[in-house]
Amino acid sequence: MTPIADLDSLLSIPQVAKRLSVTEACVRKWLAQRRLPRVKLGKLTRLRTLDVDKIIREGLPAPGTYPRELVVVNPQPVLLVPQSQLDRAG
Repeated sequence: MTPIADLDSLLSIPQVAKRLSVTEACVRKWLAQRRLPRVKLGKLTRLRTLDVDKIIREGLPAPGTYPRELVVVNPQPVLLVPQSQLDRAG
């Protein structure tokens, strides 16, 4: 398993479809064919922005290129601390 540092760089299937100008069904088909790497967040499937950008630059890879689940992420709870408390602590 490879951890993802920036969860903001993950796209949903509808976002990927819009970015690639294809249908959501097409993106799901490519995922099933293992032509796109996926990130699993529990039950959710996401794609990394850098992988989508690579497809835009280099084209779609051959079927079976990626394993079924390239990256598995189990998000941990995040403690949010106000900036004012950080300023006082440092």
